[in-house]
Amino acid sequence: MTAVTSPLVAAYLADLERRLADAPAADRLDVLDAVREHLDAAFAEAGPAPSDDDVRRVLADLGSPDDVAGALALAAPPAAATPVAPAPPRTSVGVWVLLVLAGLVAGLLVAPLVVALGIVHVAALVTALVTVVAVTTWVGVRAFGPRGRHARRGWQMAFAVALPATLVAGTVLLGSAFFLVVEDGSAESGPVVVVEE
Repeated sequence: MTAVTSPLVAAYLADLERRLADAPAADRLDVLDAVREHLDAAFAEAGPAPSDDDVRRVLADLGSPDDVAGALALAAPPAAATPVAPAPPRTSVGVWVLLVLAGLVAGLLVAPLVVALGIVHVAALVTALVTVVAVTTWVGVRAFGPRGRHARRGWQMAFAVALPATLVAGTVLLGSAFFLVVEDGSAESGPVVVVEE
């Protein structure tokens, strides 16, 4: 029996392999190959048939499997902590200003259409106003509400357009509703007739 096939060497290598179980496969194979080469060279110096005492001495000189596995851990580069997702690029102030301006223009464009609904029937005007406020609120909740780690930038941009549009359209709608109510009230009173005596 040669030293390489000795039960002591087989037990040592099996123990070392268990201790390296958490290491990457390539590193584990490299260490095991290096230890085998070192043992082959050490046993070649000991003669053609080393005794069990020679095998124990070579293994003791090499160090325990814990020592060899620990040396690999010290030589390995430190594992990175939990990977951090890169921060999303910041949106410039100019983009936000343009979004708000787009919302103001959208409100001015949508308001006359909704006022036309109000002329047809006041209930349609109220329904349109409630719908616009509800949609804007929903977008605001999606943009600024609790959503975990999901990106909210798109919702925030949508809210930057929806809020000014809602404010402008709502102001125009409320003004038109007031105008319609006042107009209806003055029409019912009839013309004022002045009688001279």
